[in-house]
Amino acid sequence: MVMMRRGRRGRAGKGRAVLGQVVAVLTLLACLSIAPTACVRPVPIFAHAEEQHVAIRDPQPAKGVAKPVPHYVVDLSKPPRERWGHILKPYTAGIKWVINHAKKKAGPKLFDKLIAVLDNLDAVLSEPFADEIRGAAEEIGIDVGDLVLSNLIYETNAFCTSIVAQQANGTILHGRDLDTQLPGLQALVFDVSFKQGEQGPTLYRLETNYDHWKPVPASDDRRDPANKLMHATNSSTITPEVMWSVMNMFPNLNSNTTITAVMSAGTGFYRAMTQNNPPLEGGSTPH
Repeated sequence: MVMMRRGRRGRAGKGRAVLGQVVAVLTLLACLSIAPTACVRPVPIFAHAEEQHVAIRDPQPAKGVAKPVPHYVVDLSKPPRERWGHILKPYTAGIKWVINHAKKKAGPKLFDKLIAVLDNLDAVLSEPFADEIRGAAEEIGIDVGDLVLSNLIYETNAFCTSIVAQQANGTILHGRDLDTQLPGLQALVFDVSFKQGEQGPTLYRLETNYDHWKPVPASDDRRDPANKLMHATNSSTITPEVMWSVMNMFPNLNSNTTITAVMSAGTGFYRAMTQNNPPLEGGSTPH
């Protein structure tokens, strides 16, 4: 899908071919025995308990100690090539170790063929992602293909436990254990927050039926009026009632509106009303 956005048909066709090669690369990597028990058949989505082809056989209790995950900030207002280098530089040794580990398991000749595919970033990734990877690779002194592979390799043998739960007040909690059979990956894990310049947290995101970075058609401008209303608020004044008022103002509420709803998973607030219902006899409307 990324290639289709790039425009010309020839480029898109080439991109799809390269993307197919990348899929083949990942499939092959999964069977290179990156770790002793990594190469297993895919587990069916609706696998039964008695299914023989399991992801992890006889898991053992955790060993060692738990450590906090380091946190970094990526500034999206910087040029793409300058966004990641300062973060990845301290991890250079670990990244190179992962690459060498993969190379040892795959064999130099096969590994070089994989890298030749992954080096062709422009056919697979759109900007700014391709330049972000190039800049990071330059900063830490490794090949582009090596860096891409170091990001993809854990996908070939990653498993997880995921739980989503709801508290009595509606707050949603999400817990996740990510299991990999790649030794030493813990040392390469970090959290990232994104910002743009001095921009603070996102106050709101407004979407109608058109990409928010493109002009809306003159015949259907519901976005600009709603933006004006939301710009008049701030984080301390946004409440469910304010949101309800905005959603019930023209042209967002219009003759085609079927339902209006405002909800909060954090507090459990939920209000929904059907719109444009025919009046009941006597002139009243249903509630």
